[in-house]
Amino acid sequence: MKLKPRPHAKTQGKAIALLKLYMEICAPAGLRKIRVTKNGGMSKTMIDAARIAIANNGADFDWRDYFAYCAKSDFLCGRSNPAPGRKRFVATFAWIVGKQNKAKIESGNFHNEPQKAGRSTSVWDNNPNNFAE
Repeated sequence: MKLKPRPHAKTQGKAIALLKLYMEICAPAGLRKIRVTKNGGMSKTMIDAARIAIANNGADFDWRDYFAYCAKSDFLCGRSNPAPGRKRFVATFAWIVGKQNKAKIESGNFHNEPQKAGRSTSVWDNNPNNFAE
């Protein structure tokens, strides 16, 4: 009697490999770590998120380069100062592989840009009520 392969067995291996790659590149940079169980397993939710990411991006997508790009972002890694009254943001695996967020990341929305001359990025500095007359 032949055993039938479990559905998703092939994609589960790829998903776990993707999660391990994320942990190798992104977690040391400051992005949130993925919880690993005592026996070395990962949650079904994370595995499913990785499966969906793989399905949405095709087999040839270069995840190593993408994760390295994410690891360079001060905002995604929680290294930037939050606006007054806000908490520091640190991206998770599921957040950076989400379809809409991934598109924004690839567009450079969350990456460090040199400040333009004469233009402040501080809310305080741009408020005209804060200037003494």
